[in-house]
Amino acid sequence: MSKVMLRKICEDDLGVFSKLLSDPQVMEFSEGFVASEYIDTWFESIASQYASSDSFGTFAIVLAETHEVIGYCSLLRSKYSELPEIGYRIFPSFWGRGLATEAARFIVRHAFEKCGLSIVYAQVDPNNLRSIGVLRKLGMSFSHEIKPDGYDYADQIWVLER
Repeated sequence: MSKVMLRKICEDDLGVFSKLLSDPQVMEFSEGFVASEYIDTWFESIASQYASSDSFGTFAIVLAETHEVIGYCSLLRSKYSELPEIGYRIFPSFWGRGLATEAARFIVRHAFEKCGLSIVYAQVDPNNLRSIGVLRKLGMSFSHEIKPDGYDYADQIWVLER
């Protein structure tokens, strides 16, 4: 039985995701603390994702037993390469339980079965060992490094073929 479910994000989730995206542990390997203005823009982008016809998007990770929102998982086009990229973030109190891995498996299955993709990617900070652990559990493998404009050091690109 699944421990988590994915569902569309709704306006009632604003408070939860504001907390998630401003948590210093969650954002350690990302943009850092997220300003409240970004949260509004982030929510607007989610609405446009759902309106798109490509079935990509960002989905709430919900505990199956309690229906508590614990994070999100996404399949989006990379802003650096336009490649289909998975992503995920969950609250630190839920780390180490396999929940991010389970949610990411749902997204990978969605990418291959519903979106018809033959390959998915993930971009990760090489110091984010927890996230790299999730990618390994998914069966992804290291492909190459990229150094986007404004980055101090290279991120890793991981791939999974259908």
